[in-house]
Amino acid sequence: MEWRAAAGLESGYLRFRPHGAPERVKPEHDPHAIELWGFKKESGTTALLAAAVAARLPHPSAGPDKALTAGAPARPALEAPAPTAPPASGAAPADDHDTLLRRLRELGELRREGILTEEEFTTTKAAVLERFHTTD
Repeated sequence: MEWRAAAGLESGYLRFRPHGAPERVKPEHDPHAIELWGFKKESGTTALLAAAVAARLPHPSAGPDKALTAGAPARPALEAPAPTAPPASGAAPADDHDTLLRRLRELGELRREGILTEEEFTTTKAAVLERFHTTD
């Protein structure tokens, strides 16, 4: 997926690039692209669409079995990974708490801006708080 905001007299675009798609063409000729004409409302809406799609795409290094299927719940974009091993640098627990507090603050901002739904916010917040208790 590619997104370029409209700037000045230059049009922007939101382009979806499916696997196996033919060579790249200009966005105005691409059937998988939405051309943006420079309206702020249009650019903001497509930025939200691009963020929502990107949050649900599997990571490029993930195997094909990691792709989401229809009806499968999406993992929240900011979910904290499960702790595996202590960091090699020997980071102090205070650093971990600062990171987790920053993540909670970012989650609140994403919810206020309407990027995260209430359900996604609640699920992700619970995961972060669980990590907060396991770092003690």
